[in-house]
Amino acid sequence: MLLLNLHAYSSLHRLEILYKATFLVNISIIWFLGPLILVYLKSVFQEEQGLIRRNLKHFLGFFIFTLLIGLPISIFQLINEPSFKYLQYIDTNQVVIVIFSNIVFIVYIYLSLRIFNSSKNVIQHSHSELSKLDLNWIRNLLYGSLAFISVDIITRLMDEFSIATAINTGYFTMFSIIILVSYLGFHGISQSKILLPKFLLEPEFRLNNNGRQQHSLSAYDQDAIAHLIENLAKVMSDDKPYLDPELTLGKLARSIEITDKKLSTLFNTYLETTFYDYVNSFRIIEVKKSLRHVDSTKYTILSLAMDCGFNSKASFNRIFKKETGLSPSQYRNEYVNHSAETSY
Repeated sequence: MLLLNLHAYSSLHRLEILYKATFLVNISIIWFLGPLILVYLKSVFQEEQGLIRRNLKHFLGFFIFTLLIGLPISIFQLINEPSFKYLQYIDTNQVVIVIFSNIVFIVYIYLSLRIFNSSKNVIQHSHSELSKLDLNWIRNLLYGSLAFISVDIITRLMDEFSIATAINTGYFTMFSIIILVSYLGFHGISQSKILLPKFLLEPEFRLNNNGRQQHSLSAYDQDAIAHLIENLAKVMSDDKPYLDPELTLGKLARSIEITDKKLSTLFNTYLETTFYDYVNSFRIIEVKKSLRHVDSTKYTILSLAMDCGFNSKASFNRIFKKETGLSPSQYRNEYVNHSAETSY
C-alpha cells in the first residue's frame, strides 16, 4: 500500500524517477492482493492441510501478468523502447488493463465474502457473544477493499472519458488508500488473531470402520452423558461463567474438563441447542432477576444486561425479546406495575 501511495504521489507531482520505480508494483499488485486475501480468509476460517500448496493456483494469474505485461511495460517505461510489439498497444490502453485487473480483484473479494458469510453459523457454536469478535475487522477489510477498487475504477473512467473535475482524480484513489490503510492499521493494533478451534469445521458425525455414524461422544454411555449434563448445569449454576462476556466454548469446556469438540457435540446432539443459545439463556434469566429487583429502576437496562454478560445492546434486545416475547423495557414496566398494584 505504501508503494501504491508513492506511485500515486509521483504521478500527481510528475516525479518521473519515482513513478517508473514504482510502476511495476502499481500495475501488478492487484493480481497478488486478491488471492492473498482469499488465502488469508481460508487460513482463518478453514482447516486445510497444505493451505499454501493447494492455493498456489490462485497466484498463477499474478505471475503470468507480471511476466508478460507488468515487467515488460516497466522496462518499456524505463528505456522508452518496446521490446515486443504488443507492448505499444498495451501501453496506450493501460486503463483497459487496469480495469480488467480490478474486476479480477473484485471476483476474489466476492469469493472471500462468501467464506466470511458462511463462517458466521460456525462461529455461533463457539462464541457466546458475537458483537466483539475480530470479525468486524475482516468485514471492514473486505468491504473497504471493494470501496477502494470502486473509487479507482470510477476515477480511471473519468480520466479516460475526460470528465472535468475540480481536482485531479488521482487524489481520490490516493486518499481512499490512505483512509483504508489508516483505519485497518489503527483497529488492527487492538485486534487479537482470529484463531477458531480446529473442530469447528470438522463434520459432526464420522463413519467408523463398519460404516456407522459416530461422533466425539459415541464412546460415552447414557450415564456418562447424564453426568456431563449434570456437571455442566452445576458449573453454570455455581460458577456462573456466563457472566463473562468473553466466554467461549473452549473456556467452558475446560471448566468441566472435556474437549471443545465433545462439548459442542453435547450441545448439538444431546441438548439440541447451540453454545450461543445455551449461554445466553442463562444470561436472560439473570437479567430478568435483576429487572424484577425493587431497585432495578435506579439503573439503566443496558447496565444490568452488561452485568449479566452481554456486551451489545442490539444482541441483548434481540435475544431478550426472542426468549420472553417482550422488550426489556416492557418486561420491567409490566413487573413494576404489577408490583405496585399488589402492594395496595
